[in-house]
Parts: sequence; C-alpha cells; structure tokens
Amino acid sequence: MVRYTITISAAAERDIRTAYCWYDAKKEELGQNFKAQLTNAIDRLEQSPLHFQIRYANIRICFLKRFPFGIHYQVSDQAVLILGVYHTHQDSSGWRLP
Repeated sequence: MVRYTITISAAAERDIRTAYCWYDAKKEELGQNFKAQLTNAIDRLEQSPLHFQIRYANIRICFLKRFPFGIHYQVSDQAVLILGVYHTHQDSSGWRLP
C-alpha cells in the first residue's frame, strides 16, 4: 500500500496549536485527546486521502471523530498538504491557499 507524504502548512500548525491550547486549558486530558484524534486522522490521510470527499475547489475535508474539527487538505501525486484545521462552526471561507 502506498503511503502519502504529509505536509502541514504553517497556518494549519497555528490552527492545531490554538485548538490544543484551548482544550488543554479546559481540562488537561482534553488537549492530549485532541492531539491523539488529530494524529489518528492524519494517519488515515497518509493511507487513503482520496477516501474523503471534495468539499470545494480541490479541497477535501477529513473530520475528527470525537472533536468538532475538520482537516482541510489538498492531494497531488503522492502528497497531502494540510491547509487548515477548523472547528466545524468556524467560517473557513477566509482561509488561505499557500
């Protein structure tokens, strides 16, 4: 099975840090649980990124299972570029392409 290369944009890293800090401030285990769910989702993207539907333009979204967040990403060749990690109620229309 071919594994895709994952690249996380600087903007997505900021999104992840912000969400992690928010959950960690609420309850310590929540931050760790968020990180674990994110890691599981990224593992799924490494294995089968085309499994998730295209939502707009050529952007796909992989939703986390236990947290209301979606990983917004593009696929090209054998690479996945994670553009942002957004709360499902957050307006993602203003996000930026690299």
